[in-house]
Amino acid sequence: MSRDYMEKTRIIIKETCRLSPTELKNILDIKNTFWKYGLPSQRKWFKKNVQPKDYNFLFFLGKKMIGYTLLRKRKYRVKTKESNFFLLDTIIIDKKYRSLKYGSKLIKIINNFIKRKKIISILYCQKKIVDFYKKNRWCIIPKKIIPFFFHKKNRSFLIFNKRMIGSLGKNKIFFRLN
Repeated sequence: MSRDYMEKTRIIIKETCRLSPTELKNILDIKNTFWKYGLPSQRKWFKKNVQPKDYNFLFFLGKKMIGYTLLRKRKYRVKTKESNFFLLDTIIIDKKYRSLKYGSKLIKIINNFIKRKKIISILYCQKKIVDFYKKNRWCIIPKKIIPFFFHKKNRSFLIFNKRMIGSLGKNKIFFRLN
């Protein structure tokens, strides 16, 4: 077993407004390993889409950041009632550390955070990774309750902490993503 694998993991959770320039650079670097648009593009996207009170989860193995997750706090509406939710926007584990259960460890920490905040969380992902989330207690949201303009082929909506919204019946959920 490698020395890296035996090191302790730790998570730092910070609101965007509290990130240091070094932490932001680490986030952009790890995002760029997955989505290769270049650092200027990553920075532009981050500035445009991430709000000061969104939560950033920096996942470390020893001193090396090997993972990152972003929970964006947004609003959803069912009928006329508006409530908060977290949009699980990004979950990345460095390629060298995949298949070592770090992704599952990170999502469990995120799930506990969401439960403590007592709100729901949703994510929108490719169908090929749905099983990972289902294995970690996320549930598919039926497309019939999501407005059609969100639908794309080979994509699924999932929800965590669904009991917080109760039964929806035939009501549609309208998510405000930005």
